[in-house]
Amino acid sequence: MTPLWQENFDFYEAAADDGRAFVSLDLAAAQHAPVASHPVRLQFRVKMLQPREDGLRSESESQALFALEDALVDVVREKHGGIYVARAVAFGYSEFYFYVPAARRDGSATGKSIGERFTPYTLEWLEEDDADWERYFELYPNEYAMQTMRNRALISQMVAANDRLEIPRIIDHTAFFPSRAQAEAAVKELTAADFQVDPIQQPDEGETDWALQFHREDACDGETPDEFCFEILDILAPLEGVYDGWGSTVQALPKAQA
Repeated sequence: MTPLWQENFDFYEAAADDGRAFVSLDLAAAQHAPVASHPVRLQFRVKMLQPREDGLRSESESQALFALEDALVDVVREKHGGIYVARAVAFGYSEFYFYVPAARRDGSATGKSIGERFTPYTLEWLEEDDADWERYFELYPNEYAMQTMRNRALISQMVAANDRLEIPRIIDHTAFFPSRAQAEAAVKELTAADFQVDPIQQPDEGETDWALQFHREDACDGETPDEFCFEILDILAPLEGVYDGWGSTVQALPKAQA
């Protein structure tokens, strides 16, 4: 079965009480879910043979697990008409999430056949009614996780432009608020956090949001972008502010002399 839409898989680190957890999810599915013809969630889970101490995949078996996943996705799409929506890796397991038509929900034969093809791995499976795609939306990233994905994409572009990420530079930020009072409250908190804040911009004709632009010098290496974005989100969330992202002038590596 050919995917019903252009897939857009990305990943984020999820909260875990012990160890670490990563979720890879088709973000594009949110624009279509729930799909009425696919009301059953079909899950498969495989235990890793040599997981890392934090419960994630080790490099030594990552290729085998990727091959198993690819084979499983192909079979579920072909045999079950399945829509692949997510993979979760945590606690020494890889778990794969699909939605399938009710008449094609039985995953037992598929689980057994994939397990036999990829011995010594053994697959467990679960079929559950989930017409609202509740589990998919539970796995969908929150604003903080979504921002880490945006940051990763932006940093990739900066690296491609030879940006020296470790060099502090003025970073520009934008946010929007439902009211002027909320924007004014944000100005106070952002100023206390050492941001330089521009005058509040009233809504354009036909618009309702009040815009706020603010700036601060920060580097962009390591986890710094996530850290300053989380700091901003913590300020904006109680004020119903919507963060519209950040940007900066590239601090380019010098060109080699001829």
